[in-house]
Amino acid sequence: MIAVAGIGGCRAGDSRLTLESYADPYFPEHYAVRFDRCSYYRLSDGDAQVAAHAGYLDAAEPSLAVDQYLHLHMFWKPWPGKTPDNPTSIDATVRYAIVTDDGAAVYEGTAYVYPRKARFSDDLLLKVESARLKRVAVVGEAPALLGDTRLVGTLRAKPDQAETLDIARYIDKTAAMESRSSASTSFGSAEALEAGRP
Repeated sequence: MIAVAGIGGCRAGDSRLTLESYADPYFPEHYAVRFDRCSYYRLSDGDAQVAAHAGYLDAAEPSLAVDQYLHLHMFWKPWPGKTPDNPTSIDATVRYAIVTDDGAAVYEGTAYVYPRKARFSDDLLLKVESARLKRVAVVGEAPALLGDTRLVGTLRAKPDQAETLDIARYIDKTAAMESRSSASTSFGSAEALEAGRP
C-alpha cells in the first residue's frame, strides 16, 4: 500500500506529493501522498531542513499499516539582495522512507525546491520539482518497492526543530538497519522499526 490519505494534523491538506514510479519503465505508476505532519527548521548558514510524515491504517487489515517519511535538506545559495525565502529554485537532497511493521525501504535523491514564507504566519510554503529518487536500503520484508521514482508536489511546513530532527533521525536509523537485517533470513526486528517511530 503506497497511496496514502492524510489522517489529520496540522494543515494536512496543504502538503501533498505525487510519486511516479518506474519499476516498469514502460508503465509508470502514480501514487498520491498527503502528509498529516510537516515541519522545518533553519540552520545558521541559511540552509533548511524539512520533514514530513504520512500515515495510513486499513481498519479491515491493521497489519497493512504504512508510515511514510520525507526529509529534505535545502542548500541556500546566497545571491546579492536575496534571502533564503526568495522564490527561486534551491538545490536539495531528498530522502524518503516507507515503513511497515515487517520492513522498510529507503530512497534518496535530489530535487529543486521553491520556498516562500506564508502570509500571516511563520509557516514555509515549498514547491518541489524535478525530484529523482533511487532505492538505497531495504530492511526485512519491505513494502511494495518503487523503482526509480520522480516526485513533485507542494508542502506547508510549520517551524518545529524537534519534530524535524526526530523524522530525519528515524530515516537514518531505518537505513542503517539494512546490513543487520540482510545477515538473517528473517527480519525479526519489528520492535526495532517500531521503537522511536515519530
